[in-house]
Amino acid sequence: MTADRLRDIIEELGLSQNALARFLQVDPRTVRRWALDELPVPISVVLALELMIKYKVSVERAYAIANLEPPE
Repeated sequence: MTADRLRDIIEELGLSQNALARFLQVDPRTVRRWALDELPVPISVVLALELMIKYKVSVERAYAIANLEPPE
């Protein structure tokens, strides 16, 4: 996944980089480094985000599908 694609997905999901970091349970600096193309985006993250976009799954719905409570 390119940094441009990651930024597009973040926008399509209506998230900030910090909100994406909370959702993925990673450090916000990691998401910033992905978005600046300083680190490659892990394949598991690519798959999850691309599936969320393709099937129009919000973060809230993703938690519900996984039968999980969103972190606070």
